[in-house]
Amino acid sequence: MALPTEVNISSHRPVVGKLIVAYKRLVKRIISPYLRSLFEERDRALDGRFAGITRDFLERTDALFSNLDQRIEALRAGRERTRVEFLSYLSSEEFTGQQKKALAGYFLTREDAVAADAAIKDLSREAGAAIKDLSREMTLHKRRLDVILGELRGKSAPESASVERIAFERARLDDHAYVSFENRFRGSRELIKGRMQAYVPLLTALSDRHKGCSILDVGCGRGELLELLKGAGVPATGVDLNEEMVEICRERGFDAETSEALSYLKGLEDGSLAGIVSCQFIEHLPTEALLEFVRLSLSKVRKGGMAVFETVNPESLSAMKSFYIDMTHVRPVHPQAISFAMESAGFSGIEIRHMSPFPEDERLAAKGDANMEKLNALLFGFQDYAVIGTK
Repeated sequence: MALPTEVNISSHRPVVGKLIVAYKRLVKRIISPYLRSLFEERDRALDGRFAGITRDFLERTDALFSNLDQRIEALRAGRERTRVEFLSYLSSEEFTGQQKKALAGYFLTREDAVAADAAIKDLSREAGAAIKDLSREMTLHKRRLDVILGELRGKSAPESASVERIAFERARLDDHAYVSFENRFRGSRELIKGRMQAYVPLLTALSDRHKGCSILDVGCGRGELLELLKGAGVPATGVDLNEEMVEICRERGFDAETSEALSYLKGLEDGSLAGIVSCQFIEHLPTEALLEFVRLSLSKVRKGGMAVFETVNPESLSAMKSFYIDMTHVRPVHPQAISFAMESAGFSGIEIRHMSPFPEDERLAAKGDANMEKLNALLFGFQDYAVIGTK
């Protein structure tokens, strides 16, 4: 790219043209050193930024494949350990004793054979699931690497749009880590489906009133609610920023998209949805984004449509004890605060429902004591709540 100082100076004016040209050349000589220094500094900054992105990308890629190598090696070690244990069992006195009980003296009983077959099937399922997870991760990471390399190929310094795309794809390299986190701390699919079952009658009735419009599950995660709604015949779509979560949903046959929630909502036609549901999502949003999310939800649902926002209950100390285990949580959201935000945006009929009661056998023994009941509500109150509003 030519610097402004390298442009040929001329003038179309026949009389004063020479004076204009002389003046421009004088200005050029004065400002050329400063412009050249400015552009050289800009180029150095772009080169440094590009080098930093490339270095960080390569470091993350190395760490990713190192992690995958370790997981594959752990699977191999587990398989070898199982083989050794099985061979040891075959040579043990216990096995010999069972043989003696067998009719022919050389075979396991039918019950033993069934148990062994079940154990082998369990092991096969676990290995198959682990291999499937690794395969999914590898496929997604290959796609991300292709995108990043495509943006970098043939460019000495990427354009700003390319830098943003590279940064987005680079962030997605960590998606699998959050999936593992959810699997450990969120709870099993069956547990979460049990909690979300309470929304199915509400959303089924809502869908029946608005034929042809679907329910949007914002922050759909592993797709527990999508699974319940599909089973109930309710058309629903999920959206999540975590690409691996979305891939899990698609593998199960659910409609899901990878996108940032606010951007996705802005791209929808106003009044196109029967309802919007977000479970354990709004606590991830800064205040301005949360308020915008509420406003967008109102504009995207039809007249008579609903928004359902579920989050952790900050009025229960037991719930708050584990709130910041998830480091992507921004802050707790009080039920009165989100209720007010929804009402201010234009929702009506605001209702607060408390969800996920604390196990009764782990609460304090109140025995009709009013003060103990109050203490129970503070220490061991409902773990979650949902605020429901109608347009």
